[in-house]
Amino acid sequence: MSKQIAVVFGSSSIEVDSSEYLEAVQCGEVLAQLNYDVMTGGYGGVMEAVSVGSSNGSAKVYGVTSKTFTFRPEGANPYITDEINAPNIIQRIQVMVDNASIFVVMPGNLGTLNELAMVLTLFKVGEAHQKLYVWKKTFLDATNSLRKLGVIDESVLDLIEWVDDVSQLQKLLSLPR
Repeated sequence: MSKQIAVVFGSSSIEVDSSEYLEAVQCGEVLAQLNYDVMTGGYGGVMEAVSVGSSNGSAKVYGVTSKTFTFRPEGANPYITDEINAPNIIQRIQVMVDNASIFVVMPGNLGTLNELAMVLTLFKVGEAHQKLYVWKKTFLDATNSLRKLGVIDESVLDLIEWVDDVSQLQKLLSLPR
């Protein structure tokens, strides 16, 4: 894995004909255009859509799957160029964290929230330092509520680059690093 890798977290349950799917395809295209390889959880929804967009360019598309997801008999999405099998969900996230140059957290559900919480925890304890781009519409209110309850420190939330859409992500990623 020689290029920088954008690890993208997001919902597994969006439909192929939805605006969220199209946005995730565009995200994958932008990441590939900016010379990132992409790593996702490897299944459907956002993970598949980002893989579709990235595979249209020169990016490698890594999918980190797990035997934990026995309810996904279809296996990895067909746009993955390299599948990495992790024995469980914790090690699946660890593989993604270990290989990330940046994190992109797109709209998602409980699994995506879990992945975001893990990354924020690793930031808090000093084990992760990558840039973190998070879709505002899905997670801003939730993280602010957790901050108000004292669950998340302001210092950790300050590390998040909040984005509204793919064009804003593209602008932020195009700034000198």
